[in-house]
Amino acid sequence: MNTETIRRETLLLREQERAALAEQLLPGLGALPEPEIAKLWLLEAVRRAQEIDQGAANRISADEVHRQAQALLT
Repeated sequence: MNTETIRRETLLLREQERAALAEQLLPGLGALPEPEIAKLWLLEAVRRAQEIDQGAANRISADEVHRQAQALLT
C-alpha cells in the first residue's frame, strides 16, 4: 500500500478516528538531534540577517514588539 492510498483511506475515517491516528503517529516523528537543530537555527539567523542587510525585512524595536504584545493580551 502506498502513502497516497493510505492518505485517501485515512480521510474516509471519522474525525475522532483521524485524531486518534494522528496522536499515535506524531510522536514517532521525533525531534531532530540537538546539533541539527542548532545548525538549522544558525541558517535561519543568517537568512534573517541577510534580509535585514538587503532591506527586505522590516525592523521593529523591542519596545514596539512589547507594546503590540501587551495590546494583544488586553
